Amino acid sequence: MKRLFFWVLILFIPSVFASQIPVDISDPVYVFLKRMEAKGIIETFDDGVLPLSRDEIAIYLKESFDNSQMLNEKEKEMLLELMADYRYELKNAYHPDLNKETNYFIPVYQHGGFSKFLKGSFSRKKYQEEGHLFIYETDTSFIWFDFGLISRNQWKNGNFRTILGGYGILRAGFFRYIDAYLNFGAFNKLINKNYTDLEPEEKGAYETTDPEGKIGHFDNLKSSLIIYGKNLKVGLFYHSPVWGVSKSNSILLSGNVPELPYIFFQFKYKKLKLSYMHGSLLNDSTVYRTASIETRSRSKYFVGHRIDIFIPVLKTNIGLNDFIVYGDRNIDLGYLNPVSFFRAVEHHLQDRDNALLSFDIKISAFKNEIFYFSFLLDELSFYYMMRDWWANKFAIQAGIFKIFYIYKIPVNLNLEYTAVHPWTYSHKTITTNYTNAGYCLGFPYGPNSQVIFSMIEILPGPRSQVYLDFTRVLHGEDTEERYYGGDPRINYELRDKELDYKTKWLMGSLKRTNILNISYNYEIFNQKILYFKYSLVNSKFKGEINIDHYFSFGFILDF
Repeated sequence: MKRLFFWVLILFIPSVFASQIPVDISDPVYVFLKRMEAKGIIETFDDGVLPLSRDEIAIYLKESFDNSQMLNEKEKEMLLELMADYRYELKNAYHPDLNKETNYFIPVYQHGGFSKFLKGSFSRKKYQEEGHLFIYETDTSFIWFDFGLISRNQWKNGNFRTILGGYGILRAGFFRYIDAYLNFGAFNKLINKNYTDLEPEEKGAYETTDPEGKIGHFDNLKSSLIIYGKNLKVGLFYHSPVWGVSKSNSILLSGNVPELPYIFFQFKYKKLKLSYMHGSLLNDSTVYRTASIETRSRSKYFVGHRIDIFIPVLKTNIGLNDFIVYGDRNIDLGYLNPVSFFRAVEHHLQDRDNALLSFDIKISAFKNEIFYFSFLLDELSFYYMMRDWWANKFAIQAGIFKIFYIYKIPVNLNLEYTAVHPWTYSHKTITTNYTNAGYCLGFPYGPNSQVIFSMIEILPGPRSQVYLDFTRVLHGEDTEERYYGGDPRINYELRDKELDYKTKWLMGSLKRTNILNISYNYEIFNQKILYFKYSLVNSKFKGEINIDHYFSFGFILDF
């Protein structure tokens, strides 16, 4: 009760510090805040462009705290645990480990610091802020550094492999208007030829092996450098962003690709937000080392902007997106204006590039429910709209997010349906299709597909999460003789033109895949996480059935 009273006093003090450090999309705080939006506690959870910053997350946590009378006891516990990690943005106080005389904390060099560090690392108190290996804080600046270890033990149909990694995270802010973020990880993988599935960090990575071919080595990087003011921020990012209303399977930017570099600009004014990005991609040939240097070096860029408009009286957010992929030339000045209409610019540049438009809407006007809908337009002819024309390239997505309780345990439910027309995302060259290093920027299952997705998020306590999801995928497969538009990397000029007016929603032989995932995360000590995951993948194609069982467990030790 005393701790709760302390937080009440602190939160009436205006926020002194702000931080634009990005919060990783996999952070459980997003799960909690989505629930708060569905409960009506947060007026609008502005998650159309991810990742969000620490400052944005802190504002939503503060809004949740101001309406905490609407939460049950478990939700209040979760909220206070999450708020503890945002002390810098919420409280007029320094980190509890900080030496107030020197303004820094280094456990090795301070008297009693190492024992304090160990005690804090391998213990768990209520509302305990995350610790750091190095801390420096003043009234205007901060530097935090973390070091971590990752262990993953994995089986696929009885075939074993293990992955060990280490990472360093640097977070820093200077003079209240410059923030820097660096997250670098290096991994070693025991190679098993019967288990070649890639880890998320491996996508697009340049992997090397030891002379005997038994151990693989790869690394992963996320970073940002941001300058910001009250309503504006500009930054350089190396991330895999997610844009759209679906957090798992966005048809615009799904986060399903390797991290990529981009310039980011964002302006907010009241209920309006404009986001802009311009970055570089890897053309699809870069994943094949046999391709020539000239081919692998062909330039590829993307540019996009999004306008979010929130209508309070309807509790509705509308998102409008305009995207271009172009290449085989230098950066085009026509795409550098954030308030331009890129599809019109593309027409003035002689229609050489891949232009996409997207519209989405999210409605949170109903108690404990959020409805959303997305429409992506790659190409469409109104004359042929009611016919099965191959170039009617578009995607639709609709979903519902609902919250409830099971014996006072908070539970989130997400149901979603997506259909993507054949040849959507594809274009004429390896430098204009909607991909990065061979991965689709948009819908993870690609075009020529229909997918039903369901997910249950169970939150039994502030330190644990249980996730269950089931995905049913129908996908039209290409053959050696004919392309049916199910691979965004394939040049659409290679299509069978006899099917130009016979292209339906699903073409070719259908592959049916069912995917079940069950995972459990538990924070046993502060920033020391154990996890377990089981997956079942059942696929059927041309009468042949294939079943794969995956099991993994491991830990993350963050210092």
